[in-house]
Amino acid sequence: KMLSRISNQTLAKVAVYGAFGTISAVFLMRWSLHRQIRGQEFYTEAVNLLKNHKGAESVLGNPISESGFDLSDKANACNAKEAHFEVSVRGPKDKGTYFFWARREEPNPWQIYKAELELKSKPDQRLVVVKSAES
Repeated sequence: KMLSRISNQTLAKVAVYGAFGTISAVFLMRWSLHRQIRGQEFYTEAVNLLKNHKGAESVLGNPISESGFDLSDKANACNAKEAHFEVSVRGPKDKGTYFFWARREEPNPWQIYKAELELKSKPDQRLVVVKSAES
């Protein structure tokens, strides 16, 4: 009987506020996770390697900025020992995707063992930033 006294307008408001709260919480969690990953040693080191690479600077221009990664993409993953990310990057001349792989054996620091830049203007080529010792 009590539910019959609540107007449809009130129920609609509750639904809208609930949906807004849920969506806000999801975006906050994603933003927080992005921020955490961007603060990790492997991530900052990989981005600095790209920014200080003369070849990358010549094709992208200066300054080089990174605009993040897609958390829902399974290619972007990390655990305590390994990390692999595909990061969107851009400069005044071009933009593209920066691929990097890192590993770590405790207590040693992270090591970027492979990194490549793929330009939007040349998707069939990659600039090697860090050459893999395995290839």
